[in-house]
Amino acid sequence: MAVADTVATNLTSMRFFIPHTSPVQEEEVYAGIKKALLSQFRLPIVDRRIQSLSYFNSKRHWHAQVGQMEQQERRYDVWAIFESKQYIVFTRTPLGAAGPIILVDKTEVTAVQDFE
Repeated sequence: MAVADTVATNLTSMRFFIPHTSPVQEEEVYAGIKKALLSQFRLPIVDRRIQSLSYFNSKRHWHAQVGQMEQQERRYDVWAIFESKQYIVFTRTPLGAAGPIILVDKTEVTAVQDFE
C-alpha cells in the first residue's frame, strides 16, 4: 500500500473552485488544465478534486493548497492539484501566466484534503 493511501483526509473541506476564475467558467478551466496535463505527461489522472496536499521533500515539510501561494518560491498561485502516478500541483502567476508544475511523489505525501 502506498503512503498516500493511508494519509489523513478528514480535514475541513470547502467548495471546489479555480482561483481568478468566475464560478461559471471553473469547470471549463479545470477541464482545460486536466487536458493539457494529460497531453504533457501522458499519464491517467484520477477523477478527484484535491483542495490541499502536505508532503516532505528535501528534508522539509511543504503544503500546497488551491488558492494560496506555493511555498517554495512564493510567487505562484496554486490553481489545481491532480492525482496520477504522482501528485501534480498546477500553478500560475497572480496575473495568469504560466508557473512551474510541481510533481510530488506519493511516498512523500503526509496528508491530502479533497474539496467537498
